[in-house]
Amino acid sequence: MASILLQFPPPPRRSHLTVLEQEGQLKDAPESVPLSCLPDYPEITIQSERSCRLNAHYDSAQNAFLTHEQTSWKRSLHAWYSGGIVNMLEELSNAKEEVPFWLSTPSRAALSVVQKLKSFRISVFPQKSMSNDDLLTKYTHVSNWSRSPVQVLAWHPHVTKLAVALKDDSVVVYSSGSSLCPTLKHKLQKHVIDLAWQPLSASVLAVACQYCILIWHVEPTSLAVRPSSSTVQILHCGGCSPVTSLAWSPDGDHLISASPRHASIMVWDVPRETSVALRRDRGGGVSLLSYSTDGSKLFTSTLSPLF
Repeated sequence: MASILLQFPPPPRRSHLTVLEQEGQLKDAPESVPLSCLPDYPEITIQSERSCRLNAHYDSAQNAFLTHEQTSWKRSLHAWYSGGIVNMLEELSNAKEEVPFWLSTPSRAALSVVQKLKSFRISVFPQKSMSNDDLLTKYTHVSNWSRSPVQVLAWHPHVTKLAVALKDDSVVVYSSGSSLCPTLKHKLQKHVIDLAWQPLSASVLAVACQYCILIWHVEPTSLAVRPSSSTVQILHCGGCSPVTSLAWSPDGDHLISASPRHASIMVWDVPRETSVALRRDRGGGVSLLSYSTDGSKLFTSTLSPLF
């Protein structure tokens, strides 16, 4: 056990606090030294009104119409259009008094088989039945993510620049030696859970959102406090959402994304806005990505005992 602990950095000295990581080493400072006195690091102040999530409720257009009596056949057809064959089987099973015996009985039997298969699938992959909010809260990198005013932050690997995602779905970029702090906002930028700066570039930031990945181009020489939507690329994830982890290749040519709901990791060609899925034969979804120090290996953490 002692030999394993020797592989970790030592704790801070007595009356000292760990304040930063520099070149892979944890640095500490005396407790009496104000953090604002650290040279070449931006000072971050989070406004109280930006630490609240904006909850938007959307009503379906169906609510604008009054309900009226329909035959079981019309209800079954509508259930098939709106929710698929499972909803149609449920409607046929519930309307056994209106549906012939030779149709309601097979429908109940088929529905029972589907429900058993669904229960088995949930027992093997419980994340499939979780809501997006529960999924993000459980597999985020931040403790108490749903209540934290800071959702995630990311330091630039080469320059003193920090991106901070706040609870109101905005991302603020802080730089040393500059009082200008660009604020990144987009209508698709919801539930930000990870940020990743592109290596060998001072301006490209990837933002993992609930249904997509946004690639912001924040030029260091720009004086815009609120960059326009023309400076952002949208990578649509489709079934591979929500994205909970991002990782750039060491040369910055490709972006890797992962989702707890999908067993594959996606390799993105950002300029072309295309992706290729690297499939796994076993294991559940992928919740964490991390490149090795030399950039030769990519670690993927799954929701199963395998990784």
